[in-house]
Amino acid sequence: MMERQSIQRGPKRFLQKILIKIGFIMGRPLLITCAALLLALSYTFSGMLNRKVSMTRQNVNTYDAIKAKNVAHTGVQIAIQKYNDSSKAWTGPEAVNYEDSELTISVDEIKTDTIRVTSISDYNGTNHSVISTFDISQNQALVPEFVAALSIANGSFDFSMGGSSSINGNDASNTCTDKPGITVPDLNGVNKVGEQLDVAGNPPGKAVVDNSINFDKVSDLINQLSPLANHISGNYKGNLGTKENPVVTFVDNYTKLAGGIEDGHGILVVRSAGELDFEGELDVAGNLNFNGLVIFENAYSLKGRGTPNINGSIIVGYSDPDSNTNIDISGTIHLQYDCEAKKYADDAVNNLLNNTIYNQLSVYE
Repeated sequence: MMERQSIQRGPKRFLQKILIKIGFIMGRPLLITCAALLLALSYTFSGMLNRKVSMTRQNVNTYDAIKAKNVAHTGVQIAIQKYNDSSKAWTGPEAVNYEDSELTISVDEIKTDTIRVTSISDYNGTNHSVISTFDISQNQALVPEFVAALSIANGSFDFSMGGSSSINGNDASNTCTDKPGITVPDLNGVNKVGEQLDVAGNPPGKAVVDNSINFDKVSDLINQLSPLANHISGNYKGNLGTKENPVVTFVDNYTKLAGGIEDGHGILVVRSAGELDFEGELDVAGNLNFNGLVIFENAYSLKGRGTPNINGSIIVGYSDPDSNTNIDISGTIHLQYDCEAKKYADDAVNNLLNNTIYNQLSVYE
């Protein structure tokens, strides 16, 4: 009996061994295939994660580079200010903290009436250096020429005009040649403005293409003025400069210039902190009269309502020329070209920069 059971169990064990061997033989390719798929998927997800990390790092690096560049340019002006305040005795080098950045600035007198200013910034480990030479025997004309009542320097825009508003390029002082009411960067801009009965100037009723304003230089000027200027926001009824003492005023946040504010003189800058993607906006209301230059840099919208008068010129532009702004001229706002109002803008810059604006000979970055 025992022998029979052993004989009966023998074929079963043999078959089990065969099946196990077949299972191993069939299972090994399957395991290899699954392992290969898992490996491929791991590479795919790892690649996606790496690309996401790379894009994030690239955006951060771009932000850091822009910030470092802006701070380095500001450092040039800080160095000149120190040089002037010390009656040309200070030359550095000196470490300065500015807007969460480290600056190393210095001035070298390389020959009679010529200085070299070095500014090296460090923001989050990203460095940028600017080396500029200046002729200190000549002042530099920093304020751009007034070429129209409203100049759209670059970028795309939307334009609307209504109410009793007007834009006039005929010189209010009768001392300069009449200008267009509106200038735009290209023919597409001319079409966007279209025919406007309330636009006067040479020629009347429409915009004219004019690329004479270099907005990069305007932005450089803004960067120089920002650390020293008056910055406002909210409902503001304070001073915007007088004839005797024109000033530079920056709008960094939503600002409403309320009715009853005294006449302003100088430069008014409506600015967006582009590195933070923050949209600046100015709501001009009430009976404001401003004389000089108004600059909208990277501002999301220009809202001209109420009964303000702006005598001089308005410039609208972008650091990124692909950006867009909404220009809404309505209510009873009046934009009037006035070439003599440029003196208020020039005086405001001279006052802010210690009356010494040197003629720049070269710049290396």
